[in-house]
Amino acid sequence: MSEIKKPMLAETCKDSSTLVFPVLGTPKLDGIRCLVIGGRALSRKFKEIPNRHIQALVSKLPEGLDGELMLRDQSKPFQAVTSAVMREDGEPDFVYNVFDYVIDKLTMSYKGRMFQLQKLDVPEFVQKILPTVISTRSNLKTFEEKCLRHGYEGVMIRSFEGPYKCGRSTVREGFLLKIKRFKDSEATIVGFTARMHNTNVLKKDELGHAKRSSAKAGLVATATLGTLEVIDIKTNVPFEIGTGFDDVLRKKIWDDKSAVRGKIVKYKFQEVGTMDKPRFPVFLGFRDARDL
Repeated sequence: MSEIKKPMLAETCKDSSTLVFPVLGTPKLDGIRCLVIGGRALSRKFKEIPNRHIQALVSKLPEGLDGELMLRDQSKPFQAVTSAVMREDGEPDFVYNVFDYVIDKLTMSYKGRMFQLQKLDVPEFVQKILPTVISTRSNLKTFEEKCLRHGYEGVMIRSFEGPYKCGRSTVREGFLLKIKRFKDSEATIVGFTARMHNTNVLKKDELGHAKRSSAKAGLVATATLGTLEVIDIKTNVPFEIGTGFDDVLRKKIWDDKSAVRGKIVKYKFQEVGTMDKPRFPVFLGFRDARDL
């Protein structure tokens, strides 16, 4: 059985000047963590991936693979990925993006592990995420911009000689670091507010632009979701999330509030400028407790 006792986790790199170049970089994915350990497909918390179809296929792969499960249609939001992977039935069209492979000892270098992964024969539903050599801060900026243009969250950085650490890497170690414009977190739903419809009279401002007053007397509650009232599970800070929903999901949540009250959501926010409450929080999807 693999020596992995828990997955290696990334630390945020806030200042790229602390990096010792050259480094190895890969795109930052937004899926469900999955490791092949003991003939089972396990989540970040070492619980079995619930979907029977995915479990049957991934569990047959070589021991020691580490990656993320995503849908083949990567335009689908994180919520769709979670729903497909964490539901026992169904046969989702998925891809297992493998970015690490501990075939032997945890102490084997990342460079050595990637050499082993590159040689490995894999079925078509497995995508190898092999690194790019990044030699300078300028190269890193170019690589990050390319990743963002292709819809990735950011960049993952590793040292050539880094081992596989069971637990979170540190910036000083540099075994696994993440660089991203947005930070994400989880929060518990504690309440709901309705979307408001502005019935105030439409007038023109000094520049001739059409504008409605925001006077409360003219705001009428509608029968759909405006914001989720939540509490961050790490900081206990209460705030509201009002973006990231389509109209169908807003209506579904509003009509069945009791079903989602107490559930955990994943959201992203801008870390720059954040003092207390998250800045510009955006709903990404519901989190399954088995993946936290």
